[in-house]
Amino acid sequence: MPRVLSNRHVADLKAHAEQLPRVRTQYERLKTELEQQRQKTTRLENDLAKAGQTLEAAAATAKKAEAVAHARYRQTDQQLCAARQQLVDAGFRERRLQESIAVLHAEIKKLKAAAERAAVIAAQQPGPGENVVRYLNLVGAHVDVTLSSLHQDGTGTELLLVSLCSGCGYTKQESGWVRDIPRERREFLEGTFTGGKIKQWAQEHAANCRAVALPAPAAA
Repeated sequence: MPRVLSNRHVADLKAHAEQLPRVRTQYERLKTELEQQRQKTTRLENDLAKAGQTLEAAAATAKKAEAVAHARYRQTDQQLCAARQQLVDAGFRERRLQESIAVLHAEIKKLKAAAERAAVIAAQQPGPGENVVRYLNLVGAHVDVTLSSLHQDGTGTELLLVSLCSGCGYTKQESGWVRDIPRERREFLEGTFTGGKIKQWAQEHAANCRAVALPAPAAA
């Protein structure tokens, strides 16, 4: 049996039917706005993801720059340490050089003093009956080494080296036969068992002797 609607219900249905296009329009509008909000949210999420990636890249770049800066700092510190060590070494080498120069100056002074002493006691060129070398004993007396010719023939000469202290009168001598050639004469004067031995004795005697010759007594 069909349902009978009252006038009131009919009026409500008519009112709802009249409002349906407007509601549908609002629905479409809201649906469009919702879609726009969804797209905007998607864009924001994409922008946020890109921003996160940019921040991560920036953090990686900053970390890399920090590592590079730290490495450069270590390198610079090592270079500074090496430079300081070089300065220390240079100062040490300079001090050593100054010490070496001072030692060389001292040696030069010693050599000059020795040369002056050698000039005082240096002998003239050796010849028959002439001094070969002269030393001074501790009180200034002469210790002379003289060369003389004893015998001579057509093949050579017998040479005599005599060391005589004018202070104590002690004497020592060596002789030898040499041919009349300069080489054998030099070998006799400088030989270990001839002239060299006499000169060594004279030098050692002069270094230890304190005797001085007394003046001759006056005639009565």
